[in-house]
Amino acid sequence: MPIIASAKKALRQNITNKTRNDFFRETYREKRVAFEKAIKENDLKAAKEVFASKKDKDGKTISSWLQSVVDKLVKKNIIHKNNWARKKAKFVRMMKSIDTKATAKKEVTKKTTTTKTTTAKKTTAKKAPAKKTATKSTKK
Repeated sequence: MPIIASAKKALRQNITNKTRNDFFRETYREKRVAFEKAIKENDLKAAKEVFASKKDKDGKTISSWLQSVVDKLVKKNIIHKNNWARKKAKFVRMMKSIDTKATAKKEVTKKTTTTKTTTAKKTTAKKAPAKKTATKSTKK
């Protein structure tokens, strides 16, 4: 235990900051786990809801989710802004991968339901190689 008054105050500040940081880290962890669960289940709608904040008709935020929680972590210097930029890019890539999988799956089912048409191979005549033009050499 500290004896000097400034050391006692530093200890109190340390405890306060730790509890605050732990709270924000825990909320981030909860939001991230919910987002990753939605990604694992290939549920794009749920992933978007978890990633972005919900707003009402007046534009006021109803519930803050992953993106806003981590923005607060950056603002309070709990995590570095470049760290958040990497994570944000990773989360967006995850959502895009689900989106492309969903569109590809729709296209595959659409193709199987349509009737199959045979395509005739087109034969193309080979073009003759281009002729080289003769160059005149002039001596002076």
